[in-house]
Formats: sequence, C-alpha cells, structure tokens
Amino acid sequence: MKFKLNSRITAHMTMTVIVFLVTTLLTVPNITHAQTSPSPSTITAGTFFDGEFIVQYDEGSSPDDIDTQIALRKERAKTTLGRLQNQQDN
Repeated sequence: MKFKLNSRITAHMTMTVIVFLVTTLLTVPNITHAQTSPSPSTITAGTFFDGEFIVQYDEGSSPDDIDTQIALRKERAKTTLGRLQNQQDN
C-alpha cells in the first residue's frame, strides 16, 4: 500500500518546517562563554575593579576639600534650614 501526498500538502509542510527552523534560530540566544577575571600576574596599571572609583580633582582641589564639604553638609543637615541649604546646593 503506497501513500501519495498531495503536492499542496507537501509544500505546506515544507513551509511550516522552514518557518519553524528560522523562528527557532532567531529566538534562541547566542551562546556566550564564561569570561574569567584576569590573574594577578596580568593586572597592569590602568586596570579597573568593581567597586572602585577614579576621582579627578579640579586644579587647586584636594581630598581634604571634599572631606570639609561633607562635614559642613552633615552639620547643616541637623536643622531644617540647613537641609534646605543642602538641597539648594544640589
């Protein structure tokens, strides 16, 4: 007993398979391999780490200027007027 498929059904099945394959290929994310952190022997100047910040001071400024400003803002924050002044400085 032989089965003969209608050419219209065969074309429909072929298109369904093609659409399924293309959709699958487009929706599956690309493979990303795990990245390793550099070993201590490969760390050079200019390497940055999570949680670290690079601060560039304006000419004539220093870390002490920042500490002084922080202390001033903390002291002003104790009063309502001081909180308003801090907000205005922002």
